[in-house]
Amino acid sequence: YAMTRLSDSLLQQEYVAHTKAYLDSDTPPALRGMSEMLVIRMGDLVQRPHELRVQQAERMRSQAAAAAERPARGASTPAATGSVDLSQQREWNERAFWHVHNRLATALSDPDAHAATFQRLCNRHELQLVLMTSAELRSLTQAQMQAWGTSGLDPLELRAALFSLERNPLPGKPAQQFVQQLMQRTRALPPVELPPVAPPAVVTTALPHGLAGGQYSL
Repeated sequence: YAMTRLSDSLLQQEYVAHTKAYLDSDTPPALRGMSEMLVIRMGDLVQRPHELRVQQAERMRSQAAAAAERPARGASTPAATGSVDLSQQREWNERAFWHVHNRLATALSDPDAHAATFQRLCNRHELQLVLMTSAELRSLTQAQMQAWGTSGLDPLELRAALFSLERNPLPGKPAQQFVQQLMQRTRALPPVELPPVAPPAVVTTALPHGLAGGQYSL
């Protein structure tokens, strides 16, 4: 809530500071992990105008207040139990997919300006799924699929990875198991509050050969 209300200049300062901490190899692991999550969160916020961030902050506060006042019987409603309609889940997943896709594609096109996001893209093969073409997805080996995991992925990234594999299903037990893990994780997530993002008319993003092969880094 507090981050969304920061001025543009203060938010940018915080973003730069946490990016430096994340990229600094001397940063203690615990603080580096915290910086990584903050960079992911702020990387999305810095792209939005201050007015939109303030509106989101007020909406978050209103939702929190409404949840606190909700009667105990509300726990049995579909929204609380996670039994949301599958079509609604897919809509949220698609919305998350294009937000994450835009963020990663921007980092890929200008790694120096988005070093933390680019480094995370290099380190997390699950995020590379969001940018892979159909041909790249089909070329993945079973061994690469077995290395996938959901730990450390934020809610939008979980949804984005699931949508990528739902629209380009992959054969094999490792891929199917990963999809099941993603489905279990996303069912427990709150709704996606971000506005819909129109996909580009033509999606031509393809990963550099070394990056798609897991050998690319800064």
